[in-house]
Amino acid sequence: MTDEVAEALAASANPERAAAALQRLAERNPQGRAALDGEGLRRLVVVAGMSEVLGETLAASDEALEVLTGDLVAWPAGEVRDRCERRLAREQSSPAAALASVQRLGLLNVAARDGLGLAPGLGAAGELADLADGVLAAALHHVADQRARVSVIALGKLGGRELNYVSDVDVIFVADGDVAVATRTVTDLLRLMGEVTPAGRAYEVDPNLRPEGRDGPLVRSLDAYRAYYQRWAKTWEFQALLKARPIAGDDAVGAAFMAMAEPFVWPDRLNGEAVEEIQRLKAVVERSASVVRAGHRQVKLAPGGLRDIEFAVQLLQLVHGRHDPSLRSPGTLAALAALAAGGYVGRWDAAAFAEAYVFLRT
Repeated sequence: MTDEVAEALAASANPERAAAALQRLAERNPQGRAALDGEGLRRLVVVAGMSEVLGETLAASDEALEVLTGDLVAWPAGEVRDRCERRLAREQSSPAAALASVQRLGLLNVAARDGLGLAPGLGAAGELADLADGVLAAALHHVADQRARVSVIALGKLGGRELNYVSDVDVIFVADGDVAVATRTVTDLLRLMGEVTPAGRAYEVDPNLRPEGRDGPLVRSLDAYRAYYQRWAKTWEFQALLKARPIAGDDAVGAAFMAMAEPFVWPDRLNGEAVEEIQRLKAVVERSASVVRAGHRQVKLAPGGLRDIEFAVQLLQLVHGRHDPSLRSPGTLAALAALAAGGYVGRWDAAAFAEAYVFLRT
């Protein structure tokens, strides 16, 4: 082992894992390993030390090495979509593998930027959301049927641009036109995204935040969503729509969905029972066996964890956002900053919440 390699490994979060990745690279791609020195070597041990999967990706792919040693700029959703569409055109026999390959390279780009300090704070979470947005947009375009216009609405962490490296993606689907055709299109989309290939799979897409969950139609028209929200929706479903963000498909249909949902999320009067229902749901989660068993190690759901901050922010959004559009951000930190700017939360409290949120997320 050379002094240069030893020095690089010493800076890795997991030197043993990084050394194993270097060894695999030397065995599988000796030319690529020989060309890797200086900054490229430093980048590899940082990324390989973060994840065994990413180390394996680097050892197996010249494209991955090109990403790692390239300019490492963020990939906006539009660029991701373009990369996917070019790959789909080249690899027509295996569209799922084409999408998974671009997703894996994009994940590597984000991880490298994250590990090297080029995406500070929750910057990586936003870049991961851009990656998912772009892949979903390309996949939907690939399976689209002109007889029905479909829009993909992101919810949850994807909607809030707060995605984790291992998050599934929460979405719902709205259509204009033949809903049966749209349902076949969305079924094809889900199959394409979830198919396991030699490059892995693109994403695990979860459509179960839709009305009636698994028992409800996979796709609804605007009128069907409106009818459901008028008659059957629970408060938590409107709370989930705080994160709603159109990300793929027909722009006009996505915009129409957001306009339709607005009066349900932001009514002129908020029933006091709605606030109590949100508080009850939070208490149920905190008393669940898995949370109680894990205690404070459950940083997401336990009291004082991520969900505490998110629920507090969302509750204040629901109460005050009806009359203050500046609070209607799907992102937790952006909404928290808006709450502080509007005087709904003390600036010191907002700063403490934000610092805790970033700490628990990273």
